Amino acid sequence: MKYSRFKDNFRQKLGIFDDICVKASIPMKYKALALSFMLKGVALDFYYTNISQTRMLFQNVCKTIKEYFQSPKYEQSIQD
Repeated sequence: MKYSRFKDNFRQKLGIFDDICVKASIPMKYKALALSFMLKGVALDFYYTNISQTRMLFQNVCKTIKEYFQSPKYEQSIQD
Protein backbone atom coordinates (compact mmCIF):
# COMPACT_ATOMS: atom_id res chain seq x y z
CA MET A 1 0.00 0.00 0.00
CA LYS A 2 1.53 3.25 -1.15
CA TYR A 3 0.94 6.86 -0.16
CA SER A 4 0.01 9.17 -3.03
CA ARG A 5 -1.63 12.00 -1.06
CA PHE A 6 -5.03 11.74 -2.72
CA LYS A 7 -7.48 10.28 -0.21
CA ASP A 8 -4.60 8.58 1.62
CA ASN A 9 -3.80 8.56 5.31
CA PHE A 10 -0.06 9.13 5.78
CA ARG A 11 -0.07 7.79 9.33
CA GLN A 12 -1.73 4.54 8.22
CA LYS A 13 0.66 4.04 5.28
CA LEU A 14 3.62 4.82 7.53
CA GLY A 15 2.43 2.21 10.02
CA ILE A 16 2.35 -0.40 7.26
CA PHE A 17 5.81 0.70 6.10
CA ASP A 18 7.17 0.45 9.67
CA ASP A 19 5.71 -3.05 10.02
CA ILE A 20 7.39 -4.16 6.78
CA CYS A 21 10.70 -2.62 7.89
CA VAL A 22 10.55 -4.54 11.19
CA LYS A 23 9.78 -7.80 9.39
CA ALA A 24 12.60 -7.18 6.90
CA SER A 25 15.03 -6.17 9.70
CA ILE A 26 15.74 -2.78 8.13
CA PRO A 27 17.72 -0.66 10.62
CA MET A 28 16.43 2.80 11.49
CA LYS A 29 19.41 4.45 9.77
CA TYR A 30 18.25 3.01 6.40
CA LYS A 31 14.53 3.66 6.72
CA ALA A 32 14.83 7.17 5.25
CA LEU A 33 16.43 5.66 2.14
CA ALA A 34 13.71 3.03 1.83
CA LEU A 35 10.80 5.43 2.35
CA SER A 36 10.47 6.14 -1.37
CA PHE A 37 9.13 2.59 -1.80
CA MET A 38 5.95 3.56 0.06
CA LEU A 39 5.29 6.60 -2.12
CA LYS A 40 3.61 7.04 -5.50
CA GLY A 41 2.29 9.81 -7.71
CA VAL A 42 2.75 13.37 -6.51
CA ALA A 43 4.19 12.20 -3.19
CA LEU A 44 6.96 10.32 -4.99
CA ASP A 45 7.59 13.33 -7.24
CA PHE A 46 7.84 15.56 -4.17
CA TYR A 47 10.27 13.13 -2.55
CA TYR A 48 12.63 13.06 -5.54
CA THR A 49 12.40 16.81 -6.11
CA ASN A 50 12.86 17.93 -2.51
CA ILE A 51 14.15 15.15 -0.27
CA SER A 52 16.09 12.39 -2.02
CA GLN A 53 19.38 14.28 -2.21
CA THR A 54 19.28 15.43 1.41
CA ARG A 55 20.65 13.63 4.43
CA MET A 56 17.52 14.06 6.56
CA LEU A 57 16.76 11.68 9.37
CA PHE A 58 13.76 9.40 8.90
CA GLN A 59 11.59 11.38 11.32
CA ASN A 60 12.37 14.63 9.47
CA VAL A 61 11.61 13.10 6.06
CA CYS A 62 8.22 11.93 7.34
CA LYS A 63 7.52 15.30 8.92
CA THR A 64 8.43 17.15 5.70
CA ILE A 65 6.15 14.99 3.56
CA LYS A 66 3.26 15.14 6.00
CA GLU A 67 3.52 18.90 6.51
CA TYR A 68 3.76 19.61 2.79
CA PHE A 69 0.70 17.61 1.79
CA GLN A 70 -1.41 18.64 4.76
CA SER A 71 -0.62 22.35 4.62
CA PRO A 72 -3.30 24.93 3.82
CA LYS A 73 -1.00 26.28 1.08
CA TYR A 74 -0.99 22.89 -0.70
CA GLU A 75 -4.75 22.50 -0.30
CA GLN A 76 -5.28 25.95 -1.80
CA SER A 77 -3.01 25.16 -4.77
CA ILE A 78 -5.13 22.08 -5.55
CA GLN A 79 -8.33 24.10 -5.46
CA ASP A 80 -6.86 26.79 -7.75
